[in-house]
Amino acid sequence: MKKNIGFYLLIALLFCSSLKAQFVLDFCNSVTEKGDCHQRTNVFNVSKDADLIQMLITSGGGHRLGITNLQFQIFEINSANVEILNSTLEQAVGIDWTFAYKAASFPEGGKYKVYVYDEKKNLLCSSNLAINKI
Repeated sequence: MKKNIGFYLLIALLFCSSLKAQFVLDFCNSVTEKGDCHQRTNVFNVSKDADLIQMLITSGGGHRLGITNLQFQIFEINSANVEILNSTLEQAVGIDWTFAYKAASFPEGGKYKVYVYDEKKNLLCSSNLAINKI
């Protein structure tokens, strides 16, 4: 009987953890009104005028985000692989939205890591990005 209880607790734990929203951060050249990411990539070749890159956040399966604010913290990764805060951007979000995006400019070529937090400063997701200046 004890083996069965342990098994059912494990199944319940796995089920409950799967209910938590899984947020994804993508980088795009543009985002449609429906939240479709055009030319999704983590490597961009941009002009010296610092083209805008769209940072798109979604939750798995088209579920609503369920938050009211996003904070994008952009870190530059130097040659010693140390993250240095480059900028912080805020984006107001409707609680029923299924996606949100924010445009960012990357004036310097290099490697970056972007962390996304909600209004309670909970980390939602992060992703790496490389910028090549042309």
